[in-house]
Amino acid sequence: MTEYAVDSPPSLLKDSVESLLLQHYSAEFVSSFISGFLDRVRDVLVDEFNARFEKAHSLRYRFLDAIGEKIEGIGLQNEKEKIEFQNAINELTSAEFESLSAYILKIAGCETYWRTPESHDQGLDAFGYLSFLTKPSGEWFAGVPRLILLAQAKHFSTTKVGSKDIREFIGSKELAIHKIYSTIDDRYSDLDIPPFSPVGLLFITTEEVPLTVKRLGVRSGMVILSSDDLHDLLVSNWTKRPKKLTRAWLLKELRKSIKNIPKAN
Repeated sequence: MTEYAVDSPPSLLKDSVESLLLQHYSAEFVSSFISGFLDRVRDVLVDEFNARFEKAHSLRYRFLDAIGEKIEGIGLQNEKEKIEFQNAINELTSAEFESLSAYILKIAGCETYWRTPESHDQGLDAFGYLSFLTKPSGEWFAGVPRLILLAQAKHFSTTKVGSKDIREFIGSKELAIHKIYSTIDDRYSDLDIPPFSPVGLLFITTEEVPLTVKRLGVRSGMVILSSDDLHDLLVSNWTKRPKKLTRAWLLKELRKSIKNIPKAN
């Protein structure tokens, strides 16, 4: 859904799937996969197309028959702005995209937010604090009413998102609560999660993830933000924008947004 070229000519679904898989896997593996799972892939892609078409989400492909045998690119004019946005965020480096996840926490309302160091991040790429009660005067003595938001960023160039990534992020949250890290010392002095504090999870990716992954996120209480969601959140926050959004302009604005993101200690 993320790699398929919008200007792809009509072809058999089997040939398109095979061509994409051969970019990453051996011919022997691809042949075995096609034999055993092509029908399942077809069902998933048809379901994805129907759901996205109904909700006006971005699409890179469409089917030319009722049974999902023939496929082609959706065309250069369809959802062009969102496709161009996805192409732009895919050009960010993984480190830049991790900083963008901290910027999303700022948009979410966090008064303080950080991105984590690029190595040994313990499964967390950003975190922040969001107050949910304010007093007109005086200080809080019995607990601090705030929500802790944890974010994980998955860049398409390095990770293809699946259900396992959602489960691993939930595990990272539990380890952070109990201060269990892979190093001897506490990794972040800026991150403090009391055992019973409310914690929110944001999983942020440049990909367009399948419905199965989104359903798992909904059922677990996690918020999954994929390319379309990021477009809606970010572009609406940019007050000055040209009539036509180009990849170069989008990249400039994205990098401007993350320029001064603080790094956690």
